[in-house]
Amino acid sequence: MKLKAILIVALGAALMLCTASCQKGQKGFSGNHVDLGVGMRWADKNVGAVADGDAGTSLTYDEAVAYAAESKKWSIPTKEQWDAMWDADGIKVQKTFDPAGFYVIGKDGRSIFFPAGQYLCALKNGKMVQYYDMGLFLTEPSFKNTENTEGKYYVRMVRK
Repeated sequence: MKLKAILIVALGAALMLCTASCQKGQKGFSGNHVDLGVGMRWADKNVGAVADGDAGTSLTYDEAVAYAAESKKWSIPTKEQWDAMWDADGIKVQKTFDPAGFYVIGKDGRSIFFPAGQYLCALKNGKMVQYYDMGLFLTEPSFKNTENTEGKYYVRMVRK
């Protein structure tokens, strides 16, 4: 009986440690996906986010690559994938101030929320970081390059 109690306590402690490390991204991204009808499935939240409106954890490019590598099902979106989402027929982008950010609404009404901020794109070379700026003072998200590889960005994964 005493052994059973010890095992239950040990299992509970292990579960708590796993939950904490998973929330920090140490076990890779494990979010849900949303099909907006644009040929790829986007994560329903940013890396590290708990709920809609939560911006999540900002990461450097190297941190984001390591984080994505731990997941077999998710990757950092490329500029082409971002563009495909913004440019797809039937996609609507709706800016909101409470919570601050953008809703991207697919043809069938499914949507995902992007909190305002700068979102990382996957790189094809190691010289520039590419990102989408989704600042509230913009009329729509805009693509940018920077030499700042240590900058921190939000990450929204796409399903492989």
